[in-house]
Amino acid sequence: MSTPARHSAAAARRIVRRIVIEGTLVLQTPAHFGGGESDGTTVLLLEDTVTRRPLLPGASLAGALRHYLLRREFGFRTAEPVDSLAVKLFGTAYDADRGHQSRISIDDALVTQTGNLVDSRDGVKIDSSFRTADEGALYTFNVWAAGTRFPLRVELCLYGPDPEDRTSQGDSANELLSALATALHALGTGEIPLGARKHRGYGRASVNDWRIRDYRLDTVDGLIEWLKTRADDSHSESHYSSSIFQVLNATPLTKDARHYVRLEATFGLEDSLLIRAGSDVADMAHLMSKDEQGNPVPVLSGTSLAGALRARALKIANTLNLRGAGELIDDLFGQFGGEDGDSSGQRTASRMIVEEHAIRHASTQQVQNRVRIDRFTGGAFDTGLFGQQPVFATRATEVPVHVELHYPASATQGDQGRLDAQVGLLLLLLKDLWTGDLPLGGESSVGRGRLYGRNVKLILKTPGHAKTIEFADSPRNLSAQDRAILENYTEALRQQPRKEKAQ
Repeated sequence: MSTPARHSAAAARRIVRRIVIEGTLVLQTPAHFGGGESDGTTVLLLEDTVTRRPLLPGASLAGALRHYLLRREFGFRTAEPVDSLAVKLFGTAYDADRGHQSRISIDDALVTQTGNLVDSRDGVKIDSSFRTADEGALYTFNVWAAGTRFPLRVELCLYGPDPEDRTSQGDSANELLSALATALHALGTGEIPLGARKHRGYGRASVNDWRIRDYRLDTVDGLIEWLKTRADDSHSESHYSSSIFQVLNATPLTKDARHYVRLEATFGLEDSLLIRAGSDVADMAHLMSKDEQGNPVPVLSGTSLAGALRARALKIANTLNLRGAGELIDDLFGQFGGEDGDSSGQRTASRMIVEEHAIRHASTQQVQNRVRIDRFTGGAFDTGLFGQQPVFATRATEVPVHVELHYPASATQGDQGRLDAQVGLLLLLLKDLWTGDLPLGGESSVGRGRLYGRNVKLILKTPGHAKTIEFADSPRNLSAQDRAILENYTEALRQQPRKEKAQ
């Protein structure tokens, strides 16, 4: 008979402090939390099996916060060291029998709102050669609508020193609180998207009502208070603030190893824009979302913008006759499957993060009636009358475009030219949008979707530069130094290897 393992007080976690952090997470853009199930061509959402209410799994939140801390400390696309802040907070498994338990507990969040919170987004794969929909590639993606509110509850356990180890000092509360506060602040400001399609603008949220309950379990009063307080008891809150750093009395992490190029531009709309969606008053209307108050607002979806940018980037690369143009674009925008959608091929995530934003100060009430013309007779086609409700421009209309290109931390010195070339490609995409040469949405052949530039802010945080470049109205307003920096990126694109000419 085997001898049972001996358990001692030293093997326990020695929890001396529990900090309960609560808040209300409000979706700023639609989000999809799912389990992979689908009903035909419709991708379904994850719901509570009893109440059928929207469910935000605690595992999804924990994974997103952990991944953010890892990237902030060590950069994008890097392995996780065992001594990282992410491991200290969220634990790790060393092998099949040994591990380090998480100090963070995150509850599943169930929505308490009433009403229909489910929205849907139609998706389609576009053939890059003909700019038409691929056969059988239309699908519907169910999402929780913007404005949906999830109650958050995060608990942090802090350990005391090991009584059998004189060198043990217990947890460094300041270090762990700073790491957790930095991650929660990023979550509450939309920097950490949640759920599926987060690289295309889904799942961004805000939190403005942080609350904290701090229990000192190394005192009799603190232990009794923790035992008597229910999880849903809000009367014992000790702090309340819109700033997570204030309620935790913590400072932000100073280290940020991420390298990226972020583009924040505002465009005007020349005439009209139509990203098709269903409508009760017309055959087709522009895609609408909701603001925090539940009011409908027109949006420029991240999926539509990313598709247009990808197609134009491939066109630019082919025009320059670059060798491996397709691989360059796949590395930038991600790749799904192999040739012709073969799911057995390689899959890579996009390093180009495209956000979804509301279109401001536009007119959405007008319905435009159109008719299909019979090309043989020149008359109206039978049953060819249809109505459209696009976004029409006003003088004040603003179309925000925010994209971010990540530099992988694992990149070598030899990769630097390729990464700089991708920044140059991003600048050429900005130029095409700025001059109205790259239309967005559908029906570009009848003049829809053309933009003109108003202002842009380019944030460079790369191994070669740490600088913010801004200009309004015209790139001619740039200084000579800034112009030289941007020209170096476009020159890196021109220096990429070209295809050999056929003999």
